[in-house]
Amino acid sequence: MAAFPRVRGRAPRGFWDRALDFESKPARPWQHLLAAVFFVSAAVLFRVGFLGPLGQHIPYVTLFPAVMLAAVTGGLSSGLLATALSAGVAYFWFQGGVLDEGAWLAMATFAGSCVAMSLVGELNLRARARLRRSRDELRESEDKFRFVFEGSVIAKSMTLPTGALHVNQAF
Repeated sequence: MAAFPRVRGRAPRGFWDRALDFESKPARPWQHLLAAVFFVSAAVLFRVGFLGPLGQHIPYVTLFPAVMLAAVTGGLSSGLLATALSAGVAYFWFQGGVLDEGAWLAMATFAGSCVAMSLVGELNLRARARLRRSRDELRESEDKFRFVFEGSVIAKSMTLPTGALHVNQAF
């Protein structure tokens, strides 16, 4: 008879799993804000370097992903900072500080969409935090059950839905 199964460890993690894991080491708030500045700066450099011929046309094409990355990694505050920086760069640099009616509408749509992305990013971070807490509580509960099951002086057995039978040492 087999002993009570241990909780399985995580599978080996690849590069992208580690790169996109924002939960293992919680960052300080200023790190999220610094990341927002980095994402916007990278988007501007990419636009200037590779999309220079666009000029004043489509000023938000590289800024949307920057705001999205800032919101996903840092939540509301990072997303709002990236939105403000992106809007400022689009207005002062790409648009030359002059906006007609259509450009104002585009700026308002960009800002509104970015605020919505920032809110979704914040909700996502909170949901992941709740999930992490739930996993920790489940792990603790499993450990308590395993301690009681394996350490009991009374014989105990457990049949899994698969038909496997597990017994403790007293059995």
